[in-house]
Amino acid sequence: MPTLEELLAKSIPELRQRYVDRERPVPKGLVEALENDQRQGAHHLAKLIRERWRKNRAEGQRLHNLLRFEIDLWEQGFNLIAGVDEAGMAPLAGPVIAGAVILPRHYKLKRLNDSKQILDETVRAELAEQIKQDAIV
Repeated sequence: MPTLEELLAKSIPELRQRYVDRERPVPKGLVEALENDQRQGAHHLAKLIRERWRKNRAEGQRLHNLLRFEIDLWEQGFNLIAGVDEAGMAPLAGPVIAGAVILPRHYKLKRLNDSKQILDETVRAELAEQIKQDAIV
């Protein structure tokens, strides 16, 4: 693991690629060091990293909120809880297809949401594949 001095010797674009674009873990003290750095781009990079952290916290809270019903059931002693989703207009308007899956406790998958809210087909396919891999058989 490089020292802060070694990291600060790198170019701002290289640090941005590593800690913003590729979302690598940020070493302790790096953001503060960037905020004290004389380079203008360093201050902007520190803001971007803090924004990444804020978004990650918000996503973690959103995913935790999705688990609120499961958490209550786990506390009651239930161990296997299936998540369910359906596709179709409505039971009265036409055909409906439903699916269910049991995932590990406290499972969190970035971007996981109601399928109707995932409009990008590529993202939907990636999430479906990951869920299939992680499902409890």
